[in-house]
Amino acid sequence: MNDITQLQSQLDQLTSELRLAQTRIQNLERRSKWKSSGFVGLAFVLACGVCTWSVNAFSSSKTSMVASLDTPPTKIKAPFEVDDDQGRVIMRVRDGDARIDRGIYFYNEGGRAVVDVTSIQEGGGGGKIRVTAAGPEKTAELDQATGITITGVRESEGITINRGAKKSLVLGAELGAKGEEPGGSIKIYDGSEKLGATLSAKTKGAVLKLFGGTDKPVASLQTETTGASLTIFGTGSKPAATLTNDTAGGSLKIYGSTDRPVATMQSDGDGGNLWISDKAGQQVAGVIASDNGGVVKVMKSGDQKTYTAINAVDAGLGMAIRKAGVRLVFVGASGENGEKGSVFVYGGGENPIAGLTSYGGGKGLVAIFNQALSPIAMLAESDKHPGGGNITASDPSGNGIFSAGYTGEAGDACVTRKNGLWCMGTNLPLQMK
Repeated sequence: MNDITQLQSQLDQLTSELRLAQTRIQNLERRSKWKSSGFVGLAFVLACGVCTWSVNAFSSSKTSMVASLDTPPTKIKAPFEVDDDQGRVIMRVRDGDARIDRGIYFYNEGGRAVVDVTSIQEGGGGGKIRVTAAGPEKTAELDQATGITITGVRESEGITINRGAKKSLVLGAELGAKGEEPGGSIKIYDGSEKLGATLSAKTKGAVLKLFGGTDKPVASLQTETTGASLTIFGTGSKPAATLTNDTAGGSLKIYGSTDRPVATMQSDGDGGNLWISDKAGQQVAGVIASDNGGVVKVMKSGDQKTYTAINAVDAGLGMAIRKAGVRLVFVGASGENGEKGSVFVYGGGENPIAGLTSYGGGKGLVAIFNQALSPIAMLAESDKHPGGGNITASDPSGNGIFSAGYTGEAGDACVTRKNGLWCMGTNLPLQMK
């Protein structure tokens, strides 16, 4: 019985004795005249008794409380376990042996350890806390020797840092693509708990994504085995621009309303290239560094062999026009050193059928060619009489058969016939010279 219970019992007993004494005093009052003094005396004696008992009782209580503070705590020797009302283990305390670390182990209803707090000997000794989600392949550990280790396949199996009641950062794991291993991830949230950025690892690379207040990224930086890529997104998660590099060099692509680029800038072994595409993704214009120079090429959509190209390269200087791959016109520099300006017209092959060029110190020449590339007709300035003109015609082998031109005073014409050369001069009929 504790002190309070004992005090209550003694008070009840004294009350009963006081009532009994009062009854006796009333009986005595009928027999004597010392009623008042006797009653007062008895009451005084009883009151003194109660006071003395109360002081002793509370003194005993204080002594008992002080003594309880000095009492050693209850000790339970490990190993032991705590079970539920069905006999299933809730907690075990192990002293440790060669198979299991010393510590406390908590179990789920299936009898599997899901949380343990242990002391370890490796690494100089220390403590470890481990939380297991679904087996040893999905755990979170805080180890004095090795630090924090997270093993799992979902972000919920990682570490979450909150700002108030809202998520601020999640450090966990990401599911890998089909056939790939999962990797680690970091997710950062803004003040309204919207995703702001993610960093995740994948096979032989990593991906950094930035978000703009929605669940769709506005930019992505991704590393690969041989290079990296930066993507800026437009509406609907479609790329607006990409910047990539690989073993061949770098590439910048600009996109329109589709997932096909409308402009591409890239590098190769000769230098840089710029390509412009239509809305269907077909290349229609390009600026290309090549052969120690540049090429500007304008093409028909859907037909890469129909184009106009302007070249300023070692191979030549000029403009070429092709249709369906067939050469039509060339305008540019000709001659051994590119010292002459020329225009050539083609008739379905790679050899010209007509040409306009300069020669001999700035003189002009117009020529018609046969399929063997032999000139068969020419219009040029006279070599003998500068300022005058000549017309010449040849046979298929290039032998002259007709010539007419300025003679210095008038015109003259000659024709080669089977029986000789016949010429026609001023006031003279056609005659043989």
